[in-house]
Amino acid sequence: MGARTLQRMAAENDVRGHNARAAFGFRESVAKIGLRETLRNRDSKFGDGRVRVNGPEFRDEEGRLTDG
Repeated sequence: MGARTLQRMAAENDVRGHNARAAFGFRESVAKIGLRETLRNRDSKFGDGRVRVNGPEFRDEEGRLTDG
């Protein structure tokens, strides 16, 4: 695959991503409630992202790591 072909494919994927329904919804949410709250809403379902490596993990009902 040549460099030009790769650049064209990357440009097409970029356009698809920016024109996706989810991208429009994200921009609307940023306009209504702001970037910080939009990111908080988007990321809330993933918990805090921390991993315990020296013992069992204790998490609350929302998936957030607790001290046990």
